Amino acid sequence: RNVSSTIYVLDPVSHNFGSYIANSGLPGTNNASNVISSGQAFFVVAGTTSTSTLTFTESAKTTTAMNTGSNLLMGKALNTANVQYLRLRMAKDAVNADETIIQFNSNGSLNYNANLDATYRAGYGAVSLAGLSSDKVQLSVNVIPLPKQQPEVINLAVNANATGIYSITLRDLIAVPKLYEVWLMDSFRKDSLDMRQ
Repeated sequence: RNVSSTIYVLDPVSHNFGSYIANSGLPGTNNASNVISSGQAFFVVAGTTSTSTLTFTESAKTTTAMNTGSNLLMGKALNTANVQYLRLRMAKDAVNADETIIQFNSNGSLNYNANLDATYRAGYGAVSLAGLSSDKVQLSVNVIPLPKQQPEVINLAVNANATGIYSITLRDLIAVPKLYEVWLMDSFRKDSLDMRQ
């Protein structure tokens, strides 16, 4: 009660937080999922009142979706039909990476919406990548409506703790109609890349 639907878990490999929004139908960032293993640490954001509670009942347990390994997170499988999103990944190498998701939903907003978006939680990894809402909130999951008549610019907050060669890749592009072009614009080099290609 009075708790955010976003779950955060620290990825022990990349040292960045993964986020997962319950009942959104979206995958999580940085290997976060809807299953929390017994004994695994995780974070949720409490509301602004002193009566926030997080309660798990027996019906929340699962034996069919057991995760193994070091990337574990709790819950039942979700229906992901009609979920439209893209997931971007910034990486220096196979270990030093971070992800952000932009979901397209008519209920979304270009400004931060605490009921739909997941704020970015900084870890101590070598790279960080977050979506940036119009009101300058860094988000690990940014839920916005599909553009109507004009192109929409979604800014990214990109950072690394050392100089080097980094890549930004389109990891997933799910159910976004082909009439929408997806471009990565480099403001520093004044360059652009068609991400669908």
